[in-house]
Amino acid sequence: MERFEAWCRAIFAAPVKKESSALDPGPWRTMPSAEAVDFMTRAFSSPRTVWRGFDEASIAQGLRLVIDPDLGWAERLLEDELPWPARKRAIDSIVTLFREQFGGAPSLPPPLASICYMFWDVFPTWGDPNDPDVAEVDRALLGCMESILRIDSAACQDSALHGLNHWQTAYPEAVMAIIDAYLARHPKLDPELRQHAEWAKRGAMQ
Repeated sequence: MERFEAWCRAIFAAPVKKESSALDPGPWRTMPSAEAVDFMTRAFSSPRTVWRGFDEASIAQGLRLVIDPDLGWAERLLEDELPWPARKRAIDSIVTLFREQFGGAPSLPPPLASICYMFWDVFPTWGDPNDPDVAEVDRALLGCMESILRIDSAACQDSALHGLNHWQTAYPEAVMAIIDAYLARHPKLDPELRQHAEWAKRGAMQ
């Protein structure tokens, strides 16, 4: 079995644990950072192909594991020792993940709905404007959330707003500009999403 396929099966097709504290990547925990970033990119770029036949709850659990800073590998995107183009491709692939995995249906089953909404809550960074080493990463992740706001999916848009809400403390002007542009594009936006957008501009979204 190819190593990437083995990783996908181990992470995204594993039996679902009752408690998130029981999640454990096992021997994959110490995989090299370059390989981890490459595997994330490949999985996120073609989720419906890579995870075809996998249980939705297992996929959601695997996504939680990948982005959890204490368990998975998304934190490797912050490592400036890795080439920036590879990390940028991985960040860009998050948009594809949202579009293809979360944005293709009117409603999501509960496990996917939960990880979609909580994606940026769990993600290992909410931005740091005082650290020049992550400036490119921060710009790319803000751009990623801005792109997810353009997906024609309430679940995707709500997730992006939730993420921008957390980034508001670090980048208040950028967050306000992104959300104001979103609101201008959607004058007839669902009232609940509009309320979330207004809260997110102030970092007050729950």
